[in-house]
Amino acid sequence: MYYSTTNPTTYPITYQQVKAARRLTDDDEREFIIDLMDRATSYAEAYMSICLVERTVIASYYDGDALELPVVPLIEITSVSGDVPYDLYRSGNVVRFLPKASVVYPLTITYQAGYEVIPASIASGINSHVSRMHANRDTTIEMDDIHRIYDLYTTKIVVG
Repeated sequence: MYYSTTNPTTYPITYQQVKAARRLTDDDEREFIIDLMDRATSYAEAYMSICLVERTVIASYYDGDALELPVVPLIEITSVSGDVPYDLYRSGNVVRFLPKASVVYPLTITYQAGYEVIPASIASGINSHVSRMHANRDTTIEMDDIHRIYDLYTTKIVVG
């Protein structure tokens, strides 16, 4: 299986939210903070194995591949090669594509993934992460409490 995604065009939090949390009065570090927002968002997505900000995913499957969507949460499937009819099986953070007819490989599924509305606790965790990186530029930051927030969204149920 191979997949690609478009780059997100937004972040789960805004620059203004970070600026307010850090009590910044000017925009001297705007670009630096936006870079921190990008890093914190990428970290959160990797840690939770989910897509926070909406993007397009194109997944190509080959004979023998498990037909699980590689990037979740699923918003909608926009196209399936060969117009194969299908059902979806959802369990936790797993979305499995179940074809109702024979498939010609490679099978390509194009879909939208991400949260339409980011859970407030995740946005808070990202804002805390950005704030800590901003305040502690030269030291390692404590992430245990942020991980506890993210752990609520990482349930991965193995589908047979």
